[in-house]
Amino acid sequence: MVDDVLILEGGQAQTSKAEYMGGHMILDMAFLKNMNSKQVSRKTGQAGDLAWVITHTEVTGIYKGKPVDTTSREFLQLKRIDGEWKITMVQWGAN
Repeated sequence: MVDDVLILEGGQAQTSKAEYMGGHMILDMAFLKNMNSKQVSRKTGQAGDLAWVITHTEVTGIYKGKPVDTTSREFLQLKRIDGEWKITMVQWGAN
């Protein structure tokens, strides 16, 4: 993940890895530790030094006393930098 990664989730945007790790990542981790996840589909593509991954996942469980039953969508954009693939953008959402 690049330092200036763009992370879009829930109508909010974090514009750096440090910003995400210092805030919203903690909420994501608390949510996910209570969930059961099953990958439904994954599609990938590449054009030169750019690549992307789109994953749909069924997510179920109980969070803050409420049932969760949804399909999440994750879009990752990657760029090849100095021969290594790095995540430059993440977008999470629910279907």
